[in-house]
Amino acid sequence: MLRHKVLHRTLAGGKEQETKRRLLAKRIRVESKGAYKVATMDIDGCKVVGAYIVPMVYVDQPIKTFRRFYGVGAAGQNSASFINTLNRELIQSKIGQVSVNARLNEHIYIAQPVEAGLPLLTYGGLSGGFKLPIIISVADPQTGAAMDYYLFESVNDNLGQTTIEIA
Repeated sequence: MLRHKVLHRTLAGGKEQETKRRLLAKRIRVESKGAYKVATMDIDGCKVVGAYIVPMVYVDQPIKTFRRFYGVGAAGQNSASFINTLNRELIQSKIGQVSVNARLNEHIYIAQPVEAGLPLLTYGGLSGGFKLPIIISVADPQTGAAMDYYLFESVNDNLGQTTIEIA
């Protein structure tokens, strides 16, 4: 829009045909400045500058942040209140790793949001070692908003210091 106004003022001097021909023959330099594009043209040593808005196109979806819960506990824990007692971290995808120390009669638990996708858990270079996940709805204690989580429990207890790879 602004570009057309500037060109009209340039062309209004009476030499419209001559100026149009020069405009077509000259190079136009375009620079990006945020949501604007600035076009600069040299016409007989004079700079004509015009700006126009470029529509913003969002290709990716907004980044969502989830909570991952992990820790240790006695066998057979499967309540939302237990999940809320575990360690937690903010994640943006299901991929990551957690480290825990499981002692005698302690199993490893990991709860991941269903919305982030079903993860594959490995430790010691081997996949498996966890029971099939169950889905539990967990309410955020601060906001009260509920979200479904996959809850994984290790098959064995007393695994010691263990790092679990989540893919």
